[in-house]
Order: sequence, then C-alpha cells, then structure tokens
Amino acid sequence: MPRMHGYAPLGQRCYGVRDWHAKARTNVIGALIGEFLHTIGLFRTSINADVFYAWTVQDLLPKLPPACVIVMDNAAFHKRQDIHEVIAKAGYVLEYLPVLLSGPQPHRTQMGAIKSSAQKISVLHREPLQ
Repeated sequence: MPRMHGYAPLGQRCYGVRDWHAKARTNVIGALIGEFLHTIGLFRTSINADVFYAWTVQDLLPKLPPACVIVMDNAAFHKRQDIHEVIAKAGYVLEYLPVLLSGPQPHRTQMGAIKSSAQKISVLHREPLQ
C-alpha cells in the first residue's frame, strides 16, 4: 500500500523519491549453538508461522544434535501449537526467553535494528539425562 501522507510546502503537491515498501527485503532465520551459527534460512518474504514451521521441520530439526534445548524469543509466530508439537515429537525441549519488560513495550526499540531483519533462535546443547 502506498503512503498516503507526506510533507511538502503548504499548497504544493508532495512527491516521493523513494519506494518505502521494502520489496527487496531478505529475512533471516538462524540457529546458534553457543557462538556457532548452526543453520540459517534466507527468505524473500515476510516470516509468519507457516514459514517458520516449514523452516523448523525442513532445516532446523534434521540438523540438530540429540539432547538439545531450543530457546526462542517471544515472537507470536513461534508459539503456534503445531510448532510445539513437532519439536516435542522430535525429542527436543522448547523454552522461551523471559519477557524483559512488563506492560506496554515500545515498538522495536534497541533490538529493532536486529529483529526487523532477523529472527533468532538459540539452540543450547545439553548432556542427555541419565
């Protein structure tokens, strides 16, 4: 959708010189084990629960070592039930990062530059339970 408002001198038409629709944006989903980038997916589309589910099933889970805890941030598309089920069925434990702020959160503050183009998943390796 094009922008409907802009700034111009009073009584003059507002002309734009940039297309702010970010059509050429590449989004990234990645998994870390410690400081090692374990797997990464590049997408020329917005990340939603369907894209994330497909990446989890097709890329993340087949590459994980056994006995891992998957730690995700609190993005809404991480919390769909079928994503929880496929992770549990594969034998992994799923945890979420704690919510750092209570109440209303400013839209994309300090983490905005990072999170606007990349959604991160950290994978922590742990020893199997005896």
